[in-house]
Amino acid sequence: WPSESTTRTAFSWQTPAMGITRSSFKKRRATGGKRPVYRKKRKFELGRPAAGTRIGPKRIRTVRVRGGHTKFRALRLEHGNFAWPSESTTRTAFSWQTPAMGITRSSFKKRRATGGKRPVYRKKRKFELGRPAAGTRIGPKRIRTVRVRGGHTKFRALRLEHGNFAWPSESTT
Repeated sequence: WPSESTTRTAFSWQTPAMGITRSSFKKRRATGGKRPVYRKKRKFELGRPAAGTRIGPKRIRTVRVRGGHTKFRALRLEHGNFAWPSESTTRTAFSWQTPAMGITRSSFKKRRATGGKRPVYRKKRKFELGRPAAGTRIGPKRIRTVRVRGGHTKFRALRLEHGNFAWPSESTT
């Protein structure tokens, strides 16, 4: 048997990832037949992984593209149009609305570590659902009563004449 050190380096010439391509030469013909691959991938055909933008404090990365130009890849944004495929909706969302539209806060993950989907064996529970933040503003006092679990009530301040307010854009309170 070969030693452990030789087995580790036996396939070191193989690249771990194939790379994303936007070329059409790998596509099948209209009849369904395969085309012969007559060349390797070219730099101008390269594709990049999706940014997967999330809601949160703004985080933008620059990407060098063809011609030495730059594009901006938004990793996190404070507001924007976001799609929820599980809910089959697209909404304009703000950072203070993060738990809106049935996003669950539970630790139940939809995918396994291997990438496979877990079977959905139950529906979302009401206690797992979040509510959008009140978004309190300065003005004449206006309070909304909200029914919560157990028949109890909570009060959400929509407008207050005075209080502690935070301005995230200016990093002040």
